[in-house]
Amino acid sequence: MKNRIRIVSIFFITILLLTGCTNDSDSRGHIFKPNNTYLILFEMNHYPEGYSELENSFINIKKIQESFTEIEIPQDHFFIQEDDLTEATLQAAFEWLEDTVPSDAKLIFYIGAHGSYLENEIKMNDNFPDKWDALEQSDKILIIDSCFSGHFIKPYEEDVKSGITYGIVSEDELNWWAEESDETGIVGSVWVHYFVEGLLSKDVDRNGDKAISFTELHEYANTSTQSYMEEYVFSIPEYLEMYEGKGHYPRKKEAYPNAVMDNHLEYELILNTY
Repeated sequence: MKNRIRIVSIFFITILLLTGCTNDSDSRGHIFKPNNTYLILFEMNHYPEGYSELENSFINIKKIQESFTEIEIPQDHFFIQEDDLTEATLQAAFEWLEDTVPSDAKLIFYIGAHGSYLENEIKMNDNFPDKWDALEQSDKILIIDSCFSGHFIKPYEEDVKSGITYGIVSEDELNWWAEESDETGIVGSVWVHYFVEGLLSKDVDRNGDKAISFTELHEYANTSTQSYMEEYVFSIPEYLEMYEGKGHYPRKKEAYPNAVMDNHLEYELILNTY
């Protein structure tokens, strides 16, 4: 009887060990391992008449792709769309997810564009939330990089199926992308610059668990963006006047901008480990 108990115990211990080896989670949270992580990246630089151009050579999605490639995400795990952001191309991205991506995969869906374009042409809050919720994957992050991006996060406030939804500015704030001709130092989205910098930096690991969570990246990218905007953008009178001329007064807030995150997960999403 003792031998039988010992054999049964060894069997269950072995099963637990094997499960731990194949599971993309540990005590720190759910880990974005390279073989099971997928990214969908959209960025608009060129627009139809009525919208201003953003001459950035798609630097934002290039930075994201390069940084995740550095942590060994395979190239065929990226869906990349430069310009031509439409309801049809968004649908193509969802079809790619359905056809290509395992149900237990980890997802990041990034959309960078004018907020007015997302509102008027894409109507982001109409159909996109239902498609996002219908995804089988639960470990998913939606990032909207636009003016008033907090507005596009509002549909998910009470939505337990939405994973993490993230707007890099609040619904009443303007976003900042710099072109090469601007006097400020960072070209493209300031938030993306600090997001990818933090992804590859051990200094972002504030709790010392040798893991970089999306929450830690949010804190780093948001506060770094606020500091940069205050020191390098709002210190230039013409840029501050541009904001104020549009009815936005960054100096009247303690910090500007303020990212919005709705997180309905009960665990951390770990984007990188070391």
